[in-house]
Amino acid sequence: MKLRIKDASVRLRLDKVDLDTLNEKGKVETVTPFWNRMLKYAVRTTTSVSHLSATFENERIMLYIPESYLAEMIETDKVGFDHVQKNEDGTQLSILIEKDFKCLTPRNEDESNAFPNPQEGHSC
Repeated sequence: MKLRIKDASVRLRLDKVDLDTLNEKGKVETVTPFWNRMLKYAVRTTTSVSHLSATFENERIMLYIPESYLAEMIETDKVGFDHVQKNEDGTQLSILIEKDFKCLTPRNEDESNAFPNPQEGHSC
């Protein structure tokens, strides 16, 4: 699972194993160590909302995805979903959850569980 945060936006990329785990267990989580602290982030399926949502509780970024969205990502070519969340303080948070595709240029990164890139083999 990859997390990207920029200003008031959060983007999460899920590989095949992440989607399978989310489908089977209802939650996928990871931890990034920083010295003596941990950055925790997770995705959990839900039936209580009809769109993506996010919270920050107990030092964990938690994103919620409706079960129907997850099913569509698994069963179809749907790449992902986005939503702009209006926070209680009047601010907004842009949320994007999408499939993690293999990069078109080689990287020093294990991409064995990434989805095939739809642009692979195409020329400009």
